[in-house]
Amino acid sequence: MHSTHPAYGNTDYGYGVSPIAMMIRNAENGAKWAKFCGILTIIGGCLYCLGIITATVGIPMIFMGLRAMKASDRVMYYLHTKNHEDALASLTEYGSYFKIQGILALVGIALSIVAAFIYMVIAIVLIVNH
Repeated sequence: MHSTHPAYGNTDYGYGVSPIAMMIRNAENGAKWAKFCGILTIIGGCLYCLGIITATVGIPMIFMGLRAMKASDRVMYYLHTKNHEDALASLTEYGSYFKIQGILALVGIALSIVAAFIYMVIAIVLIVNH
């Protein structure tokens, strides 16, 4: 069974469900998971903020969680209103989420390399002085 949409032509492609319907279903499911992950990220960020030094990780995590939740809300608004500005805004929010995540990952990698170097130097000094 092939369905036809005036703007897209044949939208079935042999799946029995149009790709647009599949995208909408996946967008809604993804938005729900984004909200859940956003909540967990905020909770984790709050826990990191219990320490003074670890708050440097916790604060960005809270902002990440807020971005994920905002993106989720924008997707749901889009699915209900079909306002394309909400779809574009959701992509902007997701982009901010991943930008913060990427910066945290790079900082974490850099700090791991520095820590490994420091541990190596300490080990060499202890071996030489022993």
